[in-house]
Amino acid sequence: MNLQVGVKAVIKNANTVLLLQRRGYDDLDTTWDIPGGRINPQESLLDGLKRELFEEIGVKIDETPELVDAQDIFVESKDLHVVRLTYLISKSIDPITLSDEHSDYRHVSLDQLDAYNIDNITRQMLLRLVER
Repeated sequence: MNLQVGVKAVIKNANTVLLLQRRGYDDLDTTWDIPGGRINPQESLLDGLKRELFEEIGVKIDETPELVDAQDIFVESKDLHVVRLTYLISKSIDPITLSDEHSDYRHVSLDQLDAYNIDNITRQMLLRLVER
């Protein structure tokens, strides 16, 4: 089984979180997600997160975000195990400059999550953050 490490960011401002709509490549369809991706070999977790945020939304962060969640994601069909670490960034980020990977973004209140096609792992993690 192939092991990969991913980093994600929940960008929270007041009562909203930033969601990105995937452009619809391959099997990812046009689901909504939070910013982030896989780290590169020999790249630290935070350097990977900062790179992904700059690539996906055109934002540079200087602060060290809080680690708020860790998940094991098993994709049997791809013989893949992803360890995903999620960080919290509490600040307003606008404007957003989207990469080619995404077609839209929204600042969504947590009570509106059901209106968006978000994978269950991310949805459950966002709901757990509300309980904190």
